[in-house]
Amino acid sequence: YRGLTHPCREVNGMFMPDLKYRYLTEDVPTGLCFNKGLGELLGVPMPMTDKVLLWAQECIGLKIMENGKMCGADIGKTRAPQALGITSFAEFCEAACIDTSVGSVPKPMQCDEEGKNPFTVVVCGGGSTAQVATAMFSAAYDVIAVSLFEDEAARWKSALGDGNFELTLQNGKVITSCPDEITSNPRVAAKADCIIMATPVAQQGEYFAAFAPYIKQDTIVVCMPSRSGGDLLMASKLGAKASKVCYVGFEAVPWAARCTEWGKRATILGVKGATLAAVSPADSSRKAFSALHGLMGVFPNITYSPNNIGLSLRNAGAVINPGMMYAKFCSEKWNGKQMVSKPLFYQGVDDFTCKILAELSNEVQAVKKKLGESVPGMDLQHACSLHQWYQESYAGQMADPSSLKSCLTTNPAFRGLTYPCTEQNCMYMPDLKHHFLTEDVPAGMCFNKGLGELLGVPMPMTDKVLDWAQKCIGMKFLVKGKLSGPDVAKTRAPQAFGIKSVHALLSASKINKSTVAAEAISYPPARPPLVAEEKHNFTVLVCGGGNAAQVATGLFGLRYNTIAVSLFADEAARWKAALGDDDFELTLDTGKVVRSKPDDTTNDPSVAARADAIVLAVPSFAHGQYFEAFAPYMKPGCLVVCMPARSGGDILFSAKLGAKAKDMIFMGFETLPWACRFTEWGKKATILGTKGSILAAVTPPSKFPQAFAIMQGSLGVFPHVTESPNNLGISLRNPGAQIHPGVMYGRWCPEKWSGQPLKTKPLFYQGVEDFSESVLLGLTNEVQAIKNKIEELLPGIDLRDACTLHQWYLDCYGGQMTDDSTLKACMNTNPGYRGLTHPCREVNGMFMPDLKYRYLTEDVPTGLCFNKGLGELLGVPMPMTDKVLLWAQECIGLKIMENGKMCGADIGKTRAPQALGITSFAEFCEAACIDTSVGSVPKPMQCDEEGKNPFTVVVCGGGSTAQVATAMFSAAYDVIAVSLFEDEAARWKSALGDGNFELTLQNGKVITSCPDEITSNPRVAAKADCIIMATPVAQQGEYFAAFAPYIKQDTIVVCMPSRSGGDLLMASKLGAKASKVCYVGFEAVPWAARCTEWGKRATILGVKGATLAAVSPADSSRKAFSALHGLMGVFPNITYSPNNIGLSLRNAGAVINPGMMYAKFCSEKWNGKQMVSKPLFYQGVDDFTCKILAELSNEVQAVKKKLGESVPGMDLQHACSLHQWYQESYAGQMADPSSLKSCLTTNPAFRGLTYPCTEQNCMYMPDLKHHFLTEDVPAGMCFNKGLGELLGVPMPMTDKVLDWAQKCIGMKFLVKGKLSGPDVAKTRAPQAFGIKSVHALLSASKINKSTVAAEAISYPPARPPLVAEEKHNFTVLVCGGGNAAQVATGLFGLRYNTIAVSLFADEAARWKAALGDDDFELTLDTGKVVRSKPDDTTNDPSVAARADAIVLAVPSFAHGQYFEAFAPYMKPGCLVVCMPARSGGDILFSAKLGAKAKDMIFMGFETLPWACRFTEWGKKATILGTKGSILAAVTPPSKFPQAFAIMQGSLGVFPHVTESPNNLGISLRNPGAQIHPGVMYGRWCPEKWSGQPLKTKPLFYQGVEDFSESVLLGLTNEVQAIKNKIEELLPGIDLRDACTLHQWYLDCYGGQMTDDSTLKACMNTNPGYRGLTHP
Repeated sequence: YRGLTHPCREVNGMFMPDLKYRYLTEDVPTGLCFNKGLGELLGVPMPMTDKVLLWAQECIGLKIMENGKMCGADIGKTRAPQALGITSFAEFCEAACIDTSVGSVPKPMQCDEEGKNPFTVVVCGGGSTAQVATAMFSAAYDVIAVSLFEDEAARWKSALGDGNFELTLQNGKVITSCPDEITSNPRVAAKADCIIMATPVAQQGEYFAAFAPYIKQDTIVVCMPSRSGGDLLMASKLGAKASKVCYVGFEAVPWAARCTEWGKRATILGVKGATLAAVSPADSSRKAFSALHGLMGVFPNITYSPNNIGLSLRNAGAVINPGMMYAKFCSEKWNGKQMVSKPLFYQGVDDFTCKILAELSNEVQAVKKKLGESVPGMDLQHACSLHQWYQESYAGQMADPSSLKSCLTTNPAFRGLTYPCTEQNCMYMPDLKHHFLTEDVPAGMCFNKGLGELLGVPMPMTDKVLDWAQKCIGMKFLVKGKLSGPDVAKTRAPQAFGIKSVHALLSASKINKSTVAAEAISYPPARPPLVAEEKHNFTVLVCGGGNAAQVATGLFGLRYNTIAVSLFADEAARWKAALGDDDFELTLDTGKVVRSKPDDTTNDPSVAARADAIVLAVPSFAHGQYFEAFAPYMKPGCLVVCMPARSGGDILFSAKLGAKAKDMIFMGFETLPWACRFTEWGKKATILGTKGSILAAVTPPSKFPQAFAIMQGSLGVFPHVTESPNNLGISLRNPGAQIHPGVMYGRWCPEKWSGQPLKTKPLFYQGVEDFSESVLLGLTNEVQAIKNKIEELLPGIDLRDACTLHQWYLDCYGGQMTDDSTLKACMNTNPGYRGLTHPCREVNGMFMPDLKYRYLTEDVPTGLCFNKGLGELLGVPMPMTDKVLLWAQECIGLKIMENGKMCGADIGKTRAPQALGITSFAEFCEAACIDTSVGSVPKPMQCDEEGKNPFTVVVCGGGSTAQVATAMFSAAYDVIAVSLFEDEAARWKSALGDGNFELTLQNGKVITSCPDEITSNPRVAAKADCIIMATPVAQQGEYFAAFAPYIKQDTIVVCMPSRSGGDLLMASKLGAKASKVCYVGFEAVPWAARCTEWGKRATILGVKGATLAAVSPADSSRKAFSALHGLMGVFPNITYSPNNIGLSLRNAGAVINPGMMYAKFCSEKWNGKQMVSKPLFYQGVDDFTCKILAELSNEVQAVKKKLGESVPGMDLQHACSLHQWYQESYAGQMADPSSLKSCLTTNPAFRGLTYPCTEQNCMYMPDLKHHFLTEDVPAGMCFNKGLGELLGVPMPMTDKVLDWAQKCIGMKFLVKGKLSGPDVAKTRAPQAFGIKSVHALLSASKINKSTVAAEAISYPPARPPLVAEEKHNFTVLVCGGGNAAQVATGLFGLRYNTIAVSLFADEAARWKAALGDDDFELTLDTGKVVRSKPDDTTNDPSVAARADAIVLAVPSFAHGQYFEAFAPYMKPGCLVVCMPARSGGDILFSAKLGAKAKDMIFMGFETLPWACRFTEWGKKATILGTKGSILAAVTPPSKFPQAFAIMQGSLGVFPHVTESPNNLGISLRNPGAQIHPGVMYGRWCPEKWSGQPLKTKPLFYQGVEDFSESVLLGLTNEVQAIKNKIEELLPGIDLRDACTLHQWYLDCYGGQMTDDSTLKACMNTNPGYRGLTHP
């Protein structure tokens, strides 16, 4: 900012301020007014904003504020919400598309304040499921059992009498409990927080109708199971109330159970490992899952399914049961006569039955496909085919899962099951009134048919079965093929509920069409088989013997094998003796009493070998002792929970366990879950209050879902376990590390205490005065300095929970303190602290401080020392911490700090990193398992400072793909073309000469460009930021080997395509360097292209809509995708695949090409003689060929399955079967996709393609040296075989084909069924690279086994067909005529249809005339010059009808004019980008477009991407510098991936478009709304300026002094007050980017300012501001 002055006008050689400058005329109406207006809606006082605004409105001649309210005559000219008729915060949220429900990042609730959390469950039904649920939940919660069936409730009440119900769990534990009530009165629904429907499906409607008048808002209603349309049934019965209720549909009952004595005793025989559940509305999932895990326990793992429609279509019973009954007893198959025996149901399936089932299933899949097309982005992943359902549900149990028939006939669980029959005279007749028809037809098949009818999907087989079934059960649903019969109302068809359209269906299912692509909550997608129940022996160790340990033992012992462990003296023996043979009695805060007994109470640490979870409820100083004692015994995957963890708990854990730590899961709680005490030591305890919510962090973070399920299941419904991003945030948040030592120092340090005893104990919290507050502020500010330094070093790390002490009080006690304006006020006025005194010892009736109290002896070593030690590693000065620590170590008799360094003799007794031998921040990160690469939430880089961002691409190869890539990328980036093939590089160089390469895009645009170099020298790899391998697969190894000595760290290496094992090949050739390189494997080449003149011209014929790509290591995905979208453009959409192993196993060419060649030309099928014609390849497929291909594909699937079992959580979703690959890749193109054979024979793209042959005398011989064998065998099939060999998977068909193929191509890979031949090194098999184990494979693929379940980056899972290329006409409108608009037009016009639009006067006509027939010339900041021409330059807003994207590069005050003009013409799905958006851009957009806004995507940029200027208006422009990164927010947020792909593809590699969670954060972040009006006011308000002209223009930024800084601080603090108020009202909203002005400077100019300690210093010492003056 050096030298920048205030804006001034010159008057007679003197200067007057320009009070009509944009700092006031623009930043006040579009910035300051937004802040004030929003503050007014929220009731936030803003005295400084009022003062500045009153002054500013006079300066600019507007009347905005009157009597302190935003209601002046000119309010409509501002961005204040009131200008748009918004009168409440609720209306504001609606206009801003802000979800007012709890979001995904909830703040901790009352984390230091416990209370009663009553939770009432109503369980419906009287069968075994209902009785088990009642008994299980009654142990800890208020439970009411309701049965509306006849007199069932009265009978149950009578059977139970005054006794308890006895429930035997699957692990042998017995729970005795009693429901609070058993009744038939539906009014009890008014008391329910949760209703469990454990009734037959047919009765659910009766319960919904009975409960409707009484059910309260926010009740969670759970149907176990839901079957088809359960959510629709509830919606119809509850009416308007349904929108306020949360519906959870389970796919199945979670357990197998039976009543051993009806109404009195039951046994759980087995519990599912996991069960699918869908929640309506989806944004209630986290709440519902917390409650249900709390009720049900650790098992089953409740697995998230995206919506209830998908779960309804998944209902297998709707297909299998009616279909099997029809196939057996329809008139074609049964003569109506009695049968001698009951026919087998599953094992008796014949081909006719399979045909019926396949057709029914295919019709459901057609409904799914049509629904997916009608609602783009809707996730119906779980609505799988019947065959797939059996494969998922009974995986590993069936002897042959290769076909639907074999699934049914070889499943041992189905052995001996017969058709339902009635017996007559020792003969049998089918029971056609069995629930297979009476229930599964109305509640299942009718749903499928009804949804198909809404979508116009023909379902002839469903119609046939339904017509037959309705006659059997005496009902009429179907009339002339339509669901219009009189009994439709008795079904679950949508029509039964008056639903006549897809829109109405989505509304009833609480699905918002505009947000269906929203990211699912991060529950693990992989799950164990859903159908089989099993016994789960889950063992918990609880450590300690105090209040918390005894409560945890009593609570966990109720359901799980629980061992109490104490290593303190003889505590374990004393506890064991005290308890004797009695149960431990725990009184819950609800008044319930539960009794349980630990399985053992011991001091033997070897019991850790049995533990699935270890809970440490001991003082933090004892954690290390337990970690050390357990280390030799702990098993991999054990969850270790510290309640609380305090500072550095994860580091201590890592140090004590050493190498074993990486195989464990560490969970640090911020605090204890309860306030509790034992009432009789070792025998009885009481929970006084339970927290509503509790923060917890997990290392590694990817294991949070697993840890959450265990701990929420163990603790119960409360507290809600809330995720904190990492344990470092929990450590730095530790309030005890600052409050306790700080307040003790503030009262007893030599400056404040004479050393004499006091008459009374001084108040602790309420006694905090100015001096003590200054100590605490010093401590907390130093922790914030540590946090800021870490965020600077690791831009992506999320330390949001490491807040200031003041913020901690606002988070934890918000609404309880009478004055929360300052830290001191928070502590003084918190009613929870009333009367609490300093710890003291009584001496002769007087009081002396207890300086050996835990506030010093525990909180200094385990808290304050951690902060100081970490600060020392980072070089952060901490004078206040030093002062307190020096004093405290004297008090507690330890020597920790010497000469200001953490190196005292007693350092080993602390939690300082130095105590563990850590001497650098890098070592600290390693110990804390912190990923030091850029994370998923990078801070904006240099957002007001542009610079050169050179990016060099090396393109390898000389074919059409390589030439297209070279030409495309050369237009904007430094590109070097490399060919190592013979003299190809020299020939290309000669062909091109001094000319440009001409590339015709698929939309007709022509790019002319020239690579910087064409060479055969591999040394150029040293210059590459990105290397594109566009060579034949067989040559990739040669390039890797040649580049190895030169390639630099962090290079992105892209293989297009990668084929099998590309990442392993790179790892082997690059050696140790491979770990520092990012590998990207593409499934396919992104475009179809051809050279029209080799070396000089090429044409792109079509571009894929999307292509799969996998990145190694996975955490480099965001960086790689940004670069590749920037290089390649909007298309193809580069779609995230979780890992390269999955992409390798997906390689269809490794199966189809060798398999087809073998099937045609093996000795069984070919006599070796010449052929008259070339046989058809795909269209000539016969049954023998299909059998070969199916067996090869099944063997690959067996490898996938085994690998998934070996590496739990590994996501191999894309490694699908060959049949599935064709269905995904050519969806909608094949006439019949029902089987693999039909996929191959009916695909028009394959029409006429023949086997590769050589011609001899007009006859043909097969070409057995074709790349189908020479490439796809070594680089494909050998990978599959090699991986199968590592895993011990038999692959007989692969062996047979491989043995034949190796003879054809003259190589030897396979010897006696093993890959041990001399030519293995020429293959892509893992063995070729010396890989001998799965562990080594994962290491080479850069996959961390402990983090494989990590959540994928949020690229959209759905994708267009991967194989077919097409023309994509993409049109961009660029609005404006200034610098930025002309640059954007020049840049985007290079590749896309671009229209320049200006509504300002005659600007469009002037620009059109200036350009004439010439191209616009744009000089990039790299020095490259690109030329392009807009397709039109106009002032006609109707061109918006053609736009796929509209980019507004106009002043923010003009946004509304463009929105209004475009509104009538814009098409749904259009992306509207404001560069920059300024404050409230999204609200303005919503207001101007009205109802249409919800169909659009709005993207607000924080600032412009470039510093630029036109050099000849309308004809030439120059980009002076490009930002490295830029913040952008999207409304709705779920559309960010789509908007990101478009804008990153349009802007190029730089700037990196970085996601901000919402546009409100961008609005509140707007620095111009505070800096410009504030500095103007600070210089020219009446208090500071006499009104006389000045001799010189005053400096703007460098002239900021104390008064101006006070104005700016007032403005920024008021914006922060708005932010805090919003976060209080919407606990889950993420406003992390709405930072203070000081923080904004640190974010944007960190490292550039010579003094960044204060806001004033930041502005005064910023070199970018040098010499800038006031206007």
